[in-house]
Amino acid sequence: MLYHALNEVENRLAPESGPLNDEEIIPMIPFAGRLGAGHMQRFTSELAAYQARIIRRFDTTSTILSIVMIVFTVVNVVIALVGRCHV
Repeated sequence: MLYHALNEVENRLAPESGPLNDEEIIPMIPFAGRLGAGHMQRFTSELAAYQARIIRRFDTTSTILSIVMIVFTVVNVVIALVGRCHV
């Protein structure tokens, strides 16, 4: 969601507006310096939760990529050893 004015951001950060999704948090960053204390506290907590989700996704992706690299390395070693045996 794209925000055009500070009052749009403050309305979305109101307690009764519900939790923010990932697409709503990043466009709020340019307005962070102008938020009041209550809205800033809510924004900070939502941003921290967003960052935790991003780190968790990165960790999962990194684990998968590490496993794929290990498998490719093992396959490469096996191919190299088989190639040496037939020479």
